[in-house]
Amino acid sequence: MTNLVTVSAPLIADFTALPDSVINIPNYTFNFQNTTNLDSATYAWNFGDGSLSPEKNPVHTYKDTGVFVVQLSVSNIYGCQSSVTHTAHVKTVPQYLFVPNAFEPASIKSELRTFNVLGEGMVTYSLQIYNNWGQLLFQTSALDGSGAPKNGWDGNINGQPAPQGTYVWKINARFIDGSQWQGMKYRNGGTPSTTGIIHLIR
Repeated sequence: MTNLVTVSAPLIADFTALPDSVINIPNYTFNFQNTTNLDSATYAWNFGDGSLSPEKNPVHTYKDTGVFVVQLSVSNIYGCQSSVTHTAHVKTVPQYLFVPNAFEPASIKSELRTFNVLGEGMVTYSLQIYNNWGQLLFQTSALDGSGAPKNGWDGNINGQPAPQGTYVWKINARFIDGSQWQGMKYRNGGTPSTTGIIHLIR
């Protein structure tokens, strides 16, 4: 009499986090994709913040920033068990906005040729440039993926160089933590303002 023994491949738990294992606020949600090598009967997730799930591919939203140790434990119908841990990181980003007070389109230094507002971590942003008669000359609200301003004023009006002089900027911005930008302050003790003067040097 021949006794047959069935040997199955070992159960190896694993998973990936989407969109990545590190995400930046204001996104706090991970899609956890189970990549365990075999089908399992049970799944037990511990997200590292006190939350649990029995789902195969759970979606989890964290309430705060930080590094969380996520554990997946699986078992199959034969009683085999396996577990694995990976980290999930909800990362903050810098939140700031700085407005220069002068620029020179003909400068030999490229960083001085355009009136560029420096900043990061914004979700909404609006820059407007006016002349001394209140005429709108330039405006932009474009931000890149890190919440930094994408466009600056090159000192032209309708394709023609604006004359040397002073111009007025106005900025409205909100950061990813929900706070409103209070304005630029150039000197200690000064009052922050969301409007100011820019000097165009020819």
